[in-house]
Amino acid sequence: MTNLTAQPALSLWTGQTVHVRYTPFERRFAYKLVLIDLDIDRLDEAAASSALFSVNAPGLFAFRTQDHGPKQAGAPLRPWAEAELAKAGVSLDGGAIRLVTFPRHLFYKFAPLSLWYG
Repeated sequence: MTNLTAQPALSLWTGQTVHVRYTPFERRFAYKLVLIDLDIDRLDEAAASSALFSVNAPGLFAFRTQDHGPKQAGAPLRPWAEAELAKAGVSLDGGAIRLVTFPRHLFYKFAPLSLWYG
């Protein structure tokens, strides 16, 4: 198992999504995508890691805490994430929690996918 605390505060995941439909007619498309992987306890460090990335501020690429978790401006993510994990019977005992998601970019095309890892 990967040690989540040994990872950087911010990293990128790259990939490709593909869609194929055969009926009522054949249609196929594929496109590349990039997601960000954040340690939710180290958001300040993540913001400082690149001039192109910001947290809770405007930027070329940005992350806003209110887009994920409790949906309240300025609300911390960790208590919400721990409560949601506890509902599923998961206790992290203070361990790292990472969020993989799409960043906002140029205030355009934001997809609020949230993949939580603990």
